[in-house]
Amino acid sequence: ADAASVSTYLTLRSLLPPADDHGPEMTVELLGGENRFLFNGRVEDVIVSPLLVSYFLSQIALRGELAAVFSELSRPWGAQIILEPTADLVPTNEPVRFSQIENAAGERGLIALGIQQGSGADARVELNPDREAEWRRTPGDKILVLATFDK
Repeated sequence: ADAASVSTYLTLRSLLPPADDHGPEMTVELLGGENRFLFNGRVEDVIVSPLLVSYFLSQIALRGELAAVFSELSRPWGAQIILEPTADLVPTNEPVRFSQIENAAGERGLIALGIQQGSGADARVELNPDREAEWRRTPGDKILVLATFDK
């Protein structure tokens, strides 16, 4: 299954413009995290399915009320966690507070959950950052938001 993911990734990447030339960033799903080396650091993000499922199940075992949340997030439509380009929510390069980002997201019907700083293998995600800490937008940064999509 991971070989099929690698083949599909390489085929798509050869047909699309590079991510650094405004091409799409791609997420790859693997069954084994040890197979990440097959991408030579070229993949933007990797999800290891069994690991993700085990995290969900352990959280549900600890707090049963989370089952409804994970069920909603796993459906093809409805609530989804996505990375929104920072320029859509923070149009300026001036320092902003996360509370301002939350307000800008709320005006668009989104809920800001965190910030991804950088891109690719060097990206760092901070969930629920300090609302009053100042942050300056840099290329590659994105805002992690909870959004709802209709069919």
